[in-house]
Amino acid sequence: MVIKAQNIITKFGEKIVHDGVSFEIKKNEIFGILGGSGSGKSVLLKQMLMLEHFDGGEYEILGYKLKNI
Repeated sequence: MVIKAQNIITKFGEKIVHDGVSFEIKKNEIFGILGGSGSGKSVLLKQMLMLEHFDGGEYEILGYKLKNI
């Protein structure tokens, strides 16, 4: 597994952006993130780079579990 996201929860104040988002990306897979403006696509990517907080769930990148910042 290259990237694994389990039950990601993201809130900005009272607004819930991600409510239990989960996905897995395996080696050699091509993966796309689609959604409308303001749906949280960039936030997911920033969280995986540890540039943005998340309120719940867990990311695992190349076998390393990311702790919330």
